[in-house]
Amino acid sequence: MASKFIAAGLPTFVEKPPGICSADTERLAELAEQHGTVAMVGVNRRFYSTNIAVRERMAELGPLATITVEAHEDQWRLYQPDRLTKFNQLVRRRWAYANGIHALDMLRYFGGDVADIHAIRSSHEYDYPDSFSAVLRFTSGAQGRALVDWFAPAAHRYELRSVGARAMSGHGFNTVTVSVRHQPDEHFELDADDQQHKAGFWRQATAFLGGARSGEQPPFPAASLADAHRTMQMIDGICQLSAEVEEDVEQYLPM
Repeated sequence: MASKFIAAGLPTFVEKPPGICSADTERLAELAEQHGTVAMVGVNRRFYSTNIAVRERMAELGPLATITVEAHEDQWRLYQPDRLTKFNQLVRRRWAYANGIHALDMLRYFGGDVADIHAIRSSHEYDYPDSFSAVLRFTSGAQGRALVDWFAPAAHRYELRSVGARAMSGHGFNTVTVSVRHQPDEHFELDADDQQHKAGFWRQATAFLGGARSGEQPPFPAASLADAHRTMQMIDGICQLSAEVEEDVEQYLPM
């Protein structure tokens, strides 16, 4: 459906993920470029007031040296009766794209483009990989670390470090603490807009509507389809999954 709107040149907002694999997203990105269509992907954590403020604060303190993201989730809940028919095995197997992208996208949000990835994966509870660990090198020279487990109670979090400073998120990015050597900790919380509305949604919607009215692609932190494709390529490397899903579709799509 999104491809029809994009091909018609209509401003299009696509909720994450824009495809269950990066190849799907690449095709949408190419279509948007071909038709000059304003298109935006909904990764609303980029618009959390906490994340925006901490990104600016850490930039003031010097270049980031390391970005660590934990995108843990307990897939046990996906197998409960109320969700068993909502998500098929293809989606569960590619959960890093379906929902983990919210946290994993923070690697690029804070670190920029990725130059190199080294990853390992293993299986503990399911008949597909459910544990992933990766180290990344960004073009900026910073290091990234991605940790993903799907077999125990968990939550999303990140930690940023520069020389002499650290930022650590809590409560699903709703709060962040910045610690600087020899200084009192700084605490960041969601602002009034994020407390009144679902966090990040107000700024995200405002950014898209601005782009739709102007005919110009909304600026960062908005994620274009091309930007989302780069995040999904990063997840390909972290999870060591193909950009295509033919094998997965054949094996997992039927219920």
